[in-house]
Amino acid sequence: MIDRNFLVCDSCNTRIVTRTAIGHGDRQVLAFPCPECGVGITFGMTMDQKKISFSYDAKPENAHWVKSEKGSKAVVTFDTEYLVPRELLIQPYSEPFFQPSPFIMMSGHFGDLLEFKGHEALRRRWLTEVRPITSRVITHYENQNWKLFEKEVKRIDPKWSFSEPGSRFKALQHFVRLPKRWFLYYNRGIESRIIQRVKLADSVSATLTRDGLAGSFFNSGRVFEFWRQSVAAWDLFFKHFFTLSPVLQFLYWERQPPQLDDFVVCNKDLEGLKALYIACFESLARLSVLAIGLEAIIHHNDLAIPIKGKTGKLTVHEFEALSTGNKADHLRKYPISDLFLPFLDTALRNGIGHHAARYEPAKDHIVCVKVAKEQLSHWTLGYTEFCRRVMELASQLFAIELYLYAMIEMNGGRLRYEDTV
Repeated sequence: MIDRNFLVCDSCNTRIVTRTAIGHGDRQVLAFPCPECGVGITFGMTMDQKKISFSYDAKPENAHWVKSEKGSKAVVTFDTEYLVPRELLIQPYSEPFFQPSPFIMMSGHFGDLLEFKGHEALRRRWLTEVRPITSRVITHYENQNWKLFEKEVKRIDPKWSFSEPGSRFKALQHFVRLPKRWFLYYNRGIESRIIQRVKLADSVSATLTRDGLAGSFFNSGRVFEFWRQSVAAWDLFFKHFFTLSPVLQFLYWERQPPQLDDFVVCNKDLEGLKALYIACFESLARLSVLAIGLEAIIHHNDLAIPIKGKTGKLTVHEFEALSTGNKADHLRKYPISDLFLPFLDTALRNGIGHHAARYEPAKDHIVCVKVAKEQLSHWTLGYTEFCRRVMELASQLFAIELYLYAMIEMNGGRLRYEDTV
């Protein structure tokens, strides 16, 4: 469904028709530059998916609503669920005006449109019907409320059996972890590599791997802390998935776009995506501690790594205390560096994390901030490109979490020292 509305720029009085597709989320914020004077105009919409209704915010930024399209000079078309070609976002107004919907405009890019629509239906069903159950599954597993845990699991799959040892932890992985693949840039090869590194470390020294690494992180409470940090990151991811979902779609295209910024992600939610990016970044950085611990066992038969130019060693726990930038210096010495370093972009993390970082609707980019001693500088990143990087980071976090699941499994599926499974 596409709704038409009309607004006037507060600066130059240009009248504009907005054509907005109603999405599946609860909230969408749309922004564009006034086609006449270039000032950024932003307006929001709130949707009630149960009542199948929507409403516009009463006061757009730098514009105001009017009741008629008479005298309009431009038409702006939005769809928060599809990438919209930037060149078609704003069109001159003519009467009568006709332009295909963004779905029609973009459908030709898809290699198999029916496959995409089927996967979209699966994702939406999981988000609305199954995810609330999996959230309760996590809660009951953490609280060791096994009766309710098993009840909720069987709501998803009535045939699931808990007769075998470790079946509860297997259920946790199966119903909480694996569906995330449908929402990400999934790469099975990365998972295979991580599993191989865990098995290799275990073969070098089961004592160091199970008691030294997994045991010490479990006993100190770090495993549960890593777990909770990860759960919080995924809560944010699913909360903001409908903002990100357009950059998932080019995986279904016959040809990937040479320049993603030629397309627009219409829903503007910098604050939400900023929080998600930082949460995924911090969780990925923390999980690198488990990876370096396994590499220390594989390469040095120790839970410490050599320090270049010194006779001493850096223990796993000392590595944990390092800044992300200093962690990178050590990670790049090991064959798992490519699993972390391309995604631990400290310049971007700090740039969007600064209080002065902002979204500029007139240019559809994010202004990031760099602080070097007393000097403050700015650099920009396209909003669509930032959405892609958030999706890439979340996708990598999904794979890297296998390190955490391996540690939990080595401790009998327990999250905390006092737990019993």
